[in-house]
Amino acid sequence: CVDRFDHHCKWLNNCVGAANYRSFFSLLCFTLVLLLGQLASVVSLFTLCFTQEHFMRTRMRQVFSGSLDRDSFVGLAAMFMFLLLIAAALIAELLVFHLILIRKKMTTYDYILAERLRKEEATVQTDSMDKKANAATEKVWVGKLRLALCSCKKGRVFTEDEQNSHRKRNPIYINPCRLLRTRKVE
Repeated sequence: CVDRFDHHCKWLNNCVGAANYRSFFSLLCFTLVLLLGQLASVVSLFTLCFTQEHFMRTRMRQVFSGSLDRDSFVGLAAMFMFLLLIAAALIAELLVFHLILIRKKMTTYDYILAERLRKEEATVQTDSMDKKANAATEKVWVGKLRLALCSCKKGRVFTEDEQNSHRKRNPIYINPCRLLRTRKVE
């Protein structure tokens, strides 16, 4: 797709790679700065509503022509602060994730490959443990259902889809904490 492919950004509808990674990273930085700036503005207005109540009532009458009272404004400001905090936290997590990727000289695609490999290895280990545990289990097939009768557990009914569900690929989610422990797959 592009040189040194990092990922396909569904928000930008564009592949991110060597040619535009700086632009993508700058977009993340500036978006976070703008969100934090908006948050600071709303917090200052919210604080003014309680510290300089008379000034804010007068100013809101001038700006909103009396259509919005102080209590409604405080409620809207609180809701907007909450939404800004969520948006800033999500962008900050993505920014930290990419900072760690840069530090480790990895791409998002390298991280996804490493996570898939880790999950496949964990599945193989789980499967081998299940085989040992199922040695004492008697399996009875009834149509498309398998009834597992175990001496130590109650019987359980599995469909074929459930039995093969471990073979399906699960989506990989970004996790900066896990990324710190991840190594690039060579």
